Parts: sequence; structure tokens; C-alpha cells
Amino acid sequence: MKNQLENQYPRLTECERIVMEILWNVSEDISLIEILAIIEEKHNRDWKRQTVATFLSHIIKKGLISAYRIGRIFFYRVEVKKIDYIRQEAPDIIRYRYSDNVGQFLFALNESRGFTSAEKETMLQLVNS
Repeated sequence: MKNQLENQYPRLTECERIVMEILWNVSEDISLIEILAIIEEKHNRDWKRQTVATFLSHIIKKGLISAYRIGRIFFYRVEVKKIDYIRQEAPDIIRYRYSDNVGQFLFALNESRGFTSAEKETMLQLVNS
């Protein structure tokens, strides 16, 4: 039986993910101009307006955001919470990149960044539940 969220939303490309992370990290709807400013400031990328508009269009087609217009300005609204997207994506990462081996995934994660004491405690609670 498939997970309810499995394959509900198409995967984001790396560039789409950068744009989507911006949308997930703001607390209100955001304009294209504001998105461009954040991309330049936080990601040091000099993307053109049309390039980002194309990424936004793709994300809309994937069902993760919606857009509306006030005058000449387009605003973008998140339709899928980050946690819901991650819940869908996580099993695929483990399945396809780690041959469905959670242990290998955790080993790789620990090797790359380590775990805090709180994260270790949370994992132990999950394993023991």
C-alpha cells in the first residue's frame, strides 16, 4: 500500500528548490521582486526576472504554490507545507539513493554533519516506540 503523499507532488529541480525554500521561509505571500532580492542577497545568484518567473511557473504546475495578481504585480502563495513535501520526498531519497537502507542513510548523514544530543535522543525514542 502506497503512502498517501507518495508521488503526489513532482520533484523540484535544484533551482526550483531554492525558490521554494524562499517561499516556505516567508510568513506571507511574496512578490517576484521580493523573491529576486532574497535570491541575490542570500544565495548570491544573479538570476533574471524571467528565469525566476519560469521557475515559479513550473512550481505552480507542480501544485506547490499558487499566484495572483494585484495591478501589475504577481504574488505567490504556498499551497503545500514544507513538512508535507519532505514527508513525501524522504522515503524516495532513502529508497533510491541508499537502496532502501535507513542505516546507510543515517551513517552518511552522521559522517557529513553529525548529530546533536537532542537529535540522538529523538532517534532513540523513535526506535524504541
